Amino acid sequence: MMHFITAALASVLFLSPLGPADEDVVKAQLPTYPLKTCVVSDEGFTMGDPVDMVHEGRLVRFCCDSCVRKFKAEPEKFLAKIDRAVVAEQKAHYPLKTCVKSGEPLGEKPVEFVVGTRLVRTCCKNCAGKVKAEPAEAMRALDAAYIAQQKAHYAMKTCLVSGEALESDAKDMLYGNTLVRLCCNGCKREFAKDPGTFMTKLARASNAQGHGEGHGADDGHGHGRGEGHGEGHGEHGGRGSRG
Repeated sequence: MMHFITAALASVLFLSPLGPADEDVVKAQLPTYPLKTCVVSDEGFTMGDPVDMVHEGRLVRFCCDSCVRKFKAEPEKFLAKIDRAVVAEQKAHYPLKTCVKSGEPLGEKPVEFVVGTRLVRTCCKNCAGKVKAEPAEAMRALDAAYIAQQKAHYAMKTCLVSGEALESDAKDMLYGNTLVRLCCNGCKREFAKDPGTFMTKLARASNAQGHGEGHGADDGHGHGRGEGHGEGHGEHGGRGSRG
């Protein structure tokens, strides 16, 4: 028996809201998502909020629903485009000269790949395979390296949220690849409610102190951009599409 689906019903079936797990992926990967345009059409997000989809654990952003369909026809092509953009944005300020897995020097031709929306570099394909299979430990090491890289020249001596002085027990965290220092766990929760506003404040402080490109507060991508964070760098603002 042939079944017919109306256009309206097809739209509902094709685009379903993001579930809680997917929303967490979007929030985690959005700060380092490298494209300001649709991955398929290269158009800006001018038709309203971007359509956000999580495909095999990765955030992908589109200008419209029709581009989602085109992505699904050949996802590897468009994921490779995102990967190239991630590498281009993050390579110059990558914090490690050693393999994130083995600790060995990266050498002249490290293996470069993307986990989520973040660049990872390893000394060999074997280490790359291990990281891809179980990335958590390697990503914690990468986080620690970014924090260490930025801490010495961090632009603020007060909590980004409360304005209280940062003591020895300050809470260090990353927003994307950017160090954020807070006075307490309560301020971490407040930061999570509106990260875009606080990152703009941090960028202003960094610019005022003249830290320049790639230091202190950037836009989460791993290089300084001043105050511009683009859309969606606060609470997730895109429309959802389940991959």
